[in-house]
Amino acid sequence: MLLIIFIFNLNLDNKIIEQMDKLSSKNLDLIMKPLEELTTFPTYATIFYSLSLFGKEKEEKLVKLAIVSFFSSSFLTWGIKGIVNRKRPNKEFTNRFNSSFPSGHISNYYSVAHLFAKEYPKYSIYLYSFGLLLGFSRIYLKKHYFTDVIGGIIIGITISEFIYKNKKYLNLIF
Repeated sequence: MLLIIFIFNLNLDNKIIEQMDKLSSKNLDLIMKPLEELTTFPTYATIFYSLSLFGKEKEEKLVKLAIVSFFSSSFLTWGIKGIVNRKRPNKEFTNRFNSSFPSGHISNYYSVAHLFAKEYPKYSIYLYSFGLLLGFSRIYLKKHYFTDVIGGIIIGITISEFIYKNKKYLNLIF
């Protein structure tokens, strides 16, 4: 946590936001704005439901792990947001649990994507690359700072790794 506070004070986040302002264009807006909708709960629910319907036993188990990982990441991120209470770069702020640090979209995405990358390594480059694009979009749209995205990645991968390493215990529950 002290490292994050130190990074906040380096003014790195504001410099990156300034650079994003220089990149801003209508064409890039057309790409970045729809990405936000791809990382919402209904999208995940649809993917999980489809995999559980059409997948084999391996996919069904993976979906169960992904659901646990997704909700664990969501709750941890929500709690950290409430503690840190950082204002968003676009100044949108409804309450402390909707604050900027860490990025919930990114922590949720990586909590699921990392599980899938562990189980299907040949797709990992696509999963992680798409995650980086999502992170870029969060900064570009001024929903988050760079350190918010990095925090989200760390949380998502950490939760996912913990879930994956303990999957034998979770499989006993399901």
